[in-house]
Amino acid sequence: MSCENCSDFFNDSKHSTPFVRGVAAKVPLAPLGKVTAFSVVYGVLFLASIIGNALVCFVVFKRKDMRSVTNLLLFNMALSDFISTLFFVPSALAVEISPYSWPLGDVMCRAPPVIGTVSVSVSIYSMVALAVERYQAVVSPFNFRASKDSHKRAFLLLIGIWLVSCAIATPQALVFTTVDIPPVTLCFEDWTRISGGEAGNRVYTVVTFGILFVIPLLVICVCYSVIFRKLWHPNNALAGQNRSRDADPEEQMSSNKLKIHGANMKRKTTYMLLTVIVVFVICMLPTQLLVLVVQFRQSVLRSEAFLVSAKIAPVLALCSMTCNPFIYSFFSNKFRRAFADVFKCRCHDDSQLESIQRKSSVVLLSSTSMPK
Repeated sequence: MSCENCSDFFNDSKHSTPFVRGVAAKVPLAPLGKVTAFSVVYGVLFLASIIGNALVCFVVFKRKDMRSVTNLLLFNMALSDFISTLFFVPSALAVEISPYSWPLGDVMCRAPPVIGTVSVSVSIYSMVALAVERYQAVVSPFNFRASKDSHKRAFLLLIGIWLVSCAIATPQALVFTTVDIPPVTLCFEDWTRISGGEAGNRVYTVVTFGILFVIPLLVICVCYSVIFRKLWHPNNALAGQNRSRDADPEEQMSSNKLKIHGANMKRKTTYMLLTVIVVFVICMLPTQLLVLVVQFRQSVLRSEAFLVSAKIAPVLALCSMTCNPFIYSFFSNKFRRAFADVFKCRCHDDSQLESIQRKSSVVLLSSTSMPK
């Protein structure tokens, strides 16, 4: 909302509660039942997102066998989701608890939308990179394996993704601000602070929707359509057999088993990444569409459908940040084993510590006991 429209805030019957005939009254909070319900939902999703994404980051960072190009890109997504969750949940709960006045100050007014845009950008461009990486692994596997600098290029790619994402979010850092109109504080977008005003706001919204959703999803669709045609083409399974008719039968059987295993692994990885993409689109697209609709039809702000959608969309966005670690565990044996090893290691350390404490207690008791 631009500052020009601040007067609309008070004229709207839905936001007139804090004022009685122009005299400031005590700013009311949301009903306790509503606050409790949202606190439980956001609390559960917050814990799941923080723990799950921290686990993904930990196992990829700690274990050398997990540092494939694919997993480094998944690490990138987990890191962005972890950071975004830390800022998103407090701001979302603040809106639900105090719907008439922003309680968290100027920094927390700016940070969540900026970090949210960065997180969406990092996730979608990491998915594009994963699609291209899968394309190379499936369509030209020999050239893909021959690359010695793949990890170095992956690290440079991660840095590039973060830099581009920060650049995309920069305008939001400039326009979000707070204004005090006692007894309330408003957090809003003031596009008059930069050139373009409200027209600039519309241009920015349309352009970011294009570069964060339309173009990346087109690239992803093209890559995965080629991947599916390659992996599920009926001639692929017979290609190796036709080329090795004169080979030793045992060697041929062993070779065929390896090829089938390799193809199955590629299919499983492809299914996992496609599931991540589908969940991301389902969870994040409603928020982006709501923003687009508001830009061109502000009358929807007063509709009941918009108010309900505006409550559901943030929860879906948080689900997107939460689901990925569970998807990795479901599809990937390596991730599942790595997660299990973290907890086994922790349990082992705890049992060792308890054993040492018990032995220390015995030694202490024996040393302090009276001689008979």
